[in-house]
Amino acid sequence: MKTNFWKALGATSVLLLMGSVNAKAQDDPKPVPPGAPVDAPAGGGQRQGGGGQRGGQGRVSLSTVPVLYMKSELKLTDEQATKITAIQTKAQDEIKAMRAAITPGGDPMTRREANMKVQEANKKTDDEIKAVLNEDQTKMLPDFMKETQALVGAGLPATTLGDLKLTPEQKKKIVELTDKMQADLKDLPRAEYRAKQRELRKDLSEKAMALMTDEQKETLKKNASGMKAKRVKAGAKETE
Repeated sequence: MKTNFWKALGATSVLLLMGSVNAKAQDDPKPVPPGAPVDAPAGGGQRQGGGGQRGGQGRVSLSTVPVLYMKSELKLTDEQATKITAIQTKAQDEIKAMRAAITPGGDPMTRREANMKVQEANKKTDDEIKAVLNEDQTKMLPDFMKETQALVGAGLPATTLGDLKLTPEQKKKIVELTDKMQADLKDLPRAEYRAKQRELRKDLSEKAMALMTDEQKETLKKNASGMKAKRVKAGAKETE
C-alpha cells in the first residue's frame, strides 16, 4: 500500500511540474519567484498560455485558486465566496473553449494567439476577483499569493490546499524551502540550469511530503487517484 501511494503521488508530482502550456524556451531561463503573477513571467519574456494550477513553476492566479482555500485564508464571507465561485466557473468554461480551439500541431501563430487570449482571460478573471475583496483582504493578497505559489511549486496540488489544512508552521517551512531553491537556481548558467532545476524540484517535493501528516498524505493519495481516473476517462473519450 505504501509503495502504491508513492507511485501515485510521484505521477501527480510529474504532472504538477510540467506546467499547463509551454512556450519557446528563453535564451537564459530564470526561476519564477514565488507568487509571481500569471502575466509576469521570469526573465521579462512573454510566456505563452495562462497560469495553471498544476504546480512546479507554473503560475498561480486567483482564477485557479480553490475558493475553499481562499475563503479560509482570506476570510471570505459566504457572499464573497459565492461571487468568486461564479466568476471562476464562467472563466473556466471560456478558457476551456479557447483551448479546445487550439489544434495540436497547427499553425504556431494561431496557437500563440489562442494562448494570448487565455492569458488575457486569466488576468481579467483575477481583476474581477480582486474587485470582490475588501480592503483588508486586498492587503493580505500579496503574502497569500506568494505562499500559495510556494505550496503548489513544492508539488501540492492547488485543488487539495483547502482539504490539507496545513498548519502555519508547515506553510512557513515550505515557503522557506522554496525560497532556498530559488536562491540556489538564481545565478546558474544556462548549461547547468535545467538539470539542477529538476534535481532541486524533486528534493523540494520530497521535503514537503516529509512535512505532511498521515492524514494529509491520505488526502494527496486520493487526489492522485482522482487525477489518474480523469486521465483515463479523458483518454477514453479521445478514442471514441
